[in-house]
Amino acid sequence: MPGVTCKYCGTPLEKTAGQVLPCPFCGTFQPVPTRDDDNKVALLDMANRLRLAGEYDASMRLYYEILQIFPNEPDAHWGLLLALYGVQYEQDASTGVPMPVAHRKKPNRQTVNSLNNAAFSQAPPGMRRLYAAEAMFLNGAPYRPTHNSVRFKQTSLAAGELHSVALRQDGSVVAVGEKSDSRCRVEGWRNIAAVSAGSWHTVGLRTDGTAVAVGSPVSQECNLENWSNLIAVSAGGMHTVGLMEDGRVCAVGNNHYGQCDTQGWRNIIAISAGSWHTVGLRGDGTAIAIGSSADGRCRVENWSGITAIAAGYNHTVGLRSNGTVVAVGDRSDGKCKVSGWTDIIAVAAGTWHTVGLRRDGTVVAVGDNAKKQCAVNHWRGIVAIAAGAHHTLGLRENGTVVATGENAAGQCEVAGWTDIRLPD
Repeated sequence: MPGVTCKYCGTPLEKTAGQVLPCPFCGTFQPVPTRDDDNKVALLDMANRLRLAGEYDASMRLYYEILQIFPNEPDAHWGLLLALYGVQYEQDASTGVPMPVAHRKKPNRQTVNSLNNAAFSQAPPGMRRLYAAEAMFLNGAPYRPTHNSVRFKQTSLAAGELHSVALRQDGSVVAVGEKSDSRCRVEGWRNIAAVSAGSWHTVGLRTDGTAVAVGSPVSQECNLENWSNLIAVSAGGMHTVGLMEDGRVCAVGNNHYGQCDTQGWRNIIAISAGSWHTVGLRGDGTAIAIGSSADGRCRVENWSGITAIAAGYNHTVGLRSNGTVVAVGDRSDGKCKVSGWTDIIAVAAGTWHTVGLRRDGTVVAVGDNAKKQCAVNHWRGIVAIAAGAHHTLGLRENGTVVATGENAAGQCEVAGWTDIRLPD
């Protein structure tokens, strides 16, 4: 059986077919082509070696030849896309992680979309997850490498209607706030990879791809027992949304406005559940939204170059690859006035306000400030943010959390939190 080399550093990989394997040298997880044909494996490896050597045109010709013989080989479609961009992987000086660098101009959008869709539609779940990380980079986002088995869309900080939730480094969860129901009863949770807070419930994504939920469900939004193969979860007003490894989306709970009608979604790489709507981010940087849209909160069909999304009560926020932000929906309280924001790396949408995290660790917020939920101008060293109904959370680079806004239910009593998991 012919050998295969790491597409990042060129190190020979184990001869295991159709799996996602770690490179023994750089540690980066990546797909190994299915070995239904030795010739195909040898040709794919040769095309990859040409690309690594900077022979992009020769690599492209070989990928085209492979697709003539094996038209359904996802790694040939994806390799061709990487060759079009002239992608090389160069070791980051500070982390040692191989990072992609594009040495060619961006190809035309139609070609990119065609190859992207072909690769995603034909690849098994493990490959899709890895393609998604590269797709975000090709779309202009900071690269999130699939290194050291990073699998999930990790969200370690969440703010709900009257509660706050955080994920600790050890996989346990802490929550403060409203105690009249079970939304904060997370003390027994273990092996959690991400958390999300809805209006009256809390959801945790387990490391095995299943989910757990607590709260006071009124529309079955906590009935997640049958979910599996998840890489992200998002809790909305009275519904819960899950992103599966294969890019499909599942949803449960209140569906009065069609906010759970996600069955037809494909190639999704990020999700966000609002109070009455649901938003998805595709691998090509476009967005899709369903649910209530009386105020325009679902009008995202013209967005492009998006790298992150956030759904609030009656508005939707998108982060562009150039660090600017776009927002649609209700504008009565100023929460959509984000056109002047620059150098943003993360966004959060609350009920009546919007929060942005700048690259330098400072924070900006707009919208209703009656409870001081937008009083974040003095925050420094922030690495993650979350927006609730009337409060805002910030995760510091030392693993502690700061909060501002309404504290009627104790949702801002986070001063004692330590060792909260930092973003990847």
